[in-house]
Amino acid sequence: MDAPLSIPELMQAVDATSSGSGERLAALIRLAEHPCAWHAIVATEVWAEISDLHRQRQDWDLAIAAWEQTIRLGYRSAPHPRAQIAELLVLAGRRDEGDALYAQLHDRYPHDVWLPNSAALTYLDVADWTTALQWTDIALELTINNGDQAQLIGQLSDMRSRALTAMGRAGDDDLGRRIATFVAPPRTRSTSLGESWGEVEPHLERCENCGAQPEQIGWIPTDTAQDFWAPRTPSTNTPPSVTTKVPRNPEFRDCLVFGVTGSSLFE
Repeated sequence: MDAPLSIPELMQAVDATSSGSGERLAALIRLAEHPCAWHAIVATEVWAEISDLHRQRQDWDLAIAAWEQTIRLGYRSAPHPRAQIAELLVLAGRRDEGDALYAQLHDRYPHDVWLPNSAALTYLDVADWTTALQWTDIALELTINNGDQAQLIGQLSDMRSRALTAMGRAGDDDLGRRIATFVAPPRTRSTSLGESWGEVEPHLERCENCGAQPEQIGWIPTDTAQDFWAPRTPSTNTPPSVTTKVPRNPEFRDCLVFGVTGSSLFE
């Protein structure tokens, strides 16, 4: 029997494939399923791309399952990474589940402007103009109230106009007039804009496959068999370094910095 491929060999196999191809999807899955992948590579990014490739093929259940694995491995984002699950559910036609998850997330993070922004874009994608307008208006209220620290008012105003036009309505209501007269104050450092959320706290353990010791491991997943809505107990360990991934925001690159890799796959 041939020896299993190493992480570097599997990464080279991914690099040899074409973007978006079935060969790339298969190569990414082989890489992600290596027993050392969780600590040797940026596994969250690999599973995120696997989910995206399934999404492109409209394999919704597989896209959701891959994104669940991304969350289990410690992915953090603003909005909460389960907003991506809500989006996939809506696109898959599972509206009751998607609507309920968006509502749950908004109840838990009522001041997160990125959540209603993400939801509004999702409902625009499926031409549900009424629901898109509702989420856009929530995002606009938050944006105006926080002085547009996220610099979203132009994008949200365009989204609102698109929904209103599709519904045959004018935008000269109270909120429309407030948008037209809004003048953003000088941008300040806002701690809320730097927040990101996830479900897993890091802890250190020895890799059973390769024997890597904790000091060699930059990111360790933990057991996630817990209610993701439950309050989190702060970890006594040093948390991983992370940058916020902000979906659909052109100002930010999709970038996480868990782990270490030398492959162009993660650059």
